Amino acid sequence: MGLFGRKRASVSQGRVERGACSCPEHREGVLGLAVPLTAEAREAFPDEQPMTVGELIEVDALGIQPCETPSFNDADTAALDGPYTWTVWIGDEARSSYEDEAEVSLDAALRARPGVERVLWEDREILHVGAPTLCADGMLAAAARALLDPRVRLGERS
Repeated sequence: MGLFGRKRASVSQGRVERGACSCPEHREGVLGLAVPLTAEAREAFPDEQPMTVGELIEVDALGIQPCETPSFNDADTAALDGPYTWTVWIGDEARSSYEDEAEVSLDAALRARPGVERVLWEDREILHVGAPTLCADGMLAAAARALLDPRVRLGERS
């Protein structure tokens, strides 16, 4: 195969295509994993069972889409922060799987995933992520792994 016959990274608006990405795993590797509930949720709803990553995706409680705003103004310095390539949606059904007061916040758990460079938590359900070498399926797997991190629940350790 000649030089021009090699596969090149296919990038669209700063996002890389699957196959040319640096993702350690993709969505199919996490779909069947159950996302644990917090102790508070288990106590409040003893009959409630944890949902799998696939179920959270099906009910629109976990999703990703390309970030429409690649840079944001820093509230303290007014400097532009970014670039952000993906927006992660964490809906109500996933809210019972992490706690704000836990050892590691959800955005910190996401920031620790391979390929993630920066995370901006806009509000309770929306996180913007700078992960220019992750494809859509890899970004979804990274978000799922952040929810699966036991440190995002009080009293749990990795």
